[in-house]
Amino acid sequence: MKPKDAKVRVIALSNDENTNQKLDAAAKEKIEGWQEKHKEEIKKTSDAKQIQFDEIAHQAKKPEQISVKLENNMTVPESDKYLPKHIYSTKKGVPYSTGKGKFFDSKWEERVAQNEIKKKSLKGWYRNGRGGEKSISVPYFMEGNYHQSQPDLIFVHEVDGKLVVDIYDPHNHALADTSYKWVGLAKYAKKHSEAYRHVKAVIEIGDVMYCLDLKSEGIIEKIAEAKNKTAIENLFKSDGSKCFD
Repeated sequence: MKPKDAKVRVIALSNDENTNQKLDAAAKEKIEGWQEKHKEEIKKTSDAKQIQFDEIAHQAKKPEQISVKLENNMTVPESDKYLPKHIYSTKKGVPYSTGKGKFFDSKWEERVAQNEIKKKSLKGWYRNGRGGEKSISVPYFMEGNYHQSQPDLIFVHEVDGKLVVDIYDPHNHALADTSYKWVGLAKYAKKHSEAYRHVKAVIEIGDVMYCLDLKSEGIIEKIAEAKNKTAIENLFKSDGSKCFD
């Protein structure tokens, strides 16, 4: 083929929407394949190199999976309160405050954390970041665009000699984004079902904490239909359970 003919063909193909979609799909498949094949090698590279790999993933039209990069330490306000077994704990535990610079975003988070800490099987836990590389971020689709949410609490328990991971996400269900965020988290839970024992949404009704299993069959469709506070509470009452005994 002559160079001029090749150029004309490339121009014609680039104006075809189906061609662009096929190229995007092929590129996505190739990059995902490379990430899966080389993920262990990527983890061993320098931070600067890992940032370059992540930048490639961020160029995708749809969210791509990237690695969480936890720092060697974390900064929290001084406090006379301590929570044991956090992954950044001192000998006393991780200091936390409920005032300025508070450790939790809500009382609901603290209630869930305090309950899990009491369990003998707990080996460690993490109050997820609010964004960035030190956070587990989950994509959700709302009003024509992808966004990111950070499920609040990650717990690691030892069960029958094996470590299992649980996610709990307390969220104000009066907010307009609630259904969309939990649909995204439920899809994430389904995609990574082997990585997590439990993935649970959490709300408070009255003074009772309710949990909803986001790994349960058919839950994605049910959450998608629950677009307001009343509908969400009804779903938790019908398909959920009390978080604590």
